[in-house]
Amino acid sequence: MRLRTCVSTFLCLLAVVFAQAATVTVSIAQNAEAPATALEMSRTVEEEIMGFFFDSGHIVTSNALSMNDSAFDDLSFGVAEATEGFADYLVTARLTYTKDEISDEQQKITYADLQTITWRVVRLSTGKMIAGSTVRLADYKSADPDPYAQTRSSAKKIAMDSMKAIDRDITGRY
Repeated sequence: MRLRTCVSTFLCLLAVVFAQAATVTVSIAQNAEAPATALEMSRTVEEEIMGFFFDSGHIVTSNALSMNDSAFDDLSFGVAEATEGFADYLVTARLTYTKDEISDEQQKITYADLQTITWRVVRLSTGKMIAGSTVRLADYKSADPDPYAQTRSSAKKIAMDSMKAIDRDITGRY
């Protein structure tokens, strides 16, 4: 009985040691010229990225959405807030919308036309960018005519790529 208790305790400790959970903060910036409906689309991107990390066992927080996309140009965008929250990594994205809303009478929706998402992952202990890219939504059009479904699909790809970069960083395998 004692041996079984010791073995199960040891296995639990091993599981904790090898669990690669990280604390991740998500920070989103959108262009100021975006229409009012862009806020809902930006929240969709944020929720998709956060949900992906949460479902993968990571601790996830977010910073307030920035309406000044030029703040993203500064590599320290979101770093101070994420560091205050004791995060390990920062996933940040710039969402660029066209200036006009699009109305789809058939679907009875009005939405913002998201053109690109530029993203990066920063290891907060060093401030080093470990991954990043730009996704053009026109390149990822899906068969689903719902613009929110298309946006979620692109955000999920960003979340998956971010997760791979973080996993590589944690394990040291590039």
